Amino acid sequence: LPKFTEIVKYGSWTYTGTKLDLHIDDTDLSERHKMDLSYYVPNGEFDLLATPADRIESTFKDERYVEVFFRMHLKRKTLYYGLNWIVPSVLISISNVLGFTMPSECGEKITLREFTSLHFSK
Repeated sequence: LPKFTEIVKYGSWTYTGTKLDLHIDDTDLSERHKMDLSYYVPNGEFDLLATPADRIESTFKDERYVEVFFRMHLKRKTLYYGLNWIVPSVLISISNVLGFTMPSECGEKITLREFTSLHFSK
């Protein structure tokens, strides 16, 4: 299953590290999650695996700048593929097979073909 990493970067281009010094307060947080997840709402499409954080100091023209990176490791749930890809494909395949088994003068055959073509045009 696909795994994603989203990166959120906080830093300043105008203030140096002496004026704006960013720190990660992870005293009450677990080892896997360096973000406060008290306002996190679980998603039906993704699982939140880990949220590591890094503090990086860099130097530019003899000035120290501080940046904080938060990474969110996400994994797509299997239910997403089942409901959005597999189930519709199976239903369309079954309706196509049923369309070939109906007699040509049957009115429901036309309705079934219209339903299938409208579903593909979505």
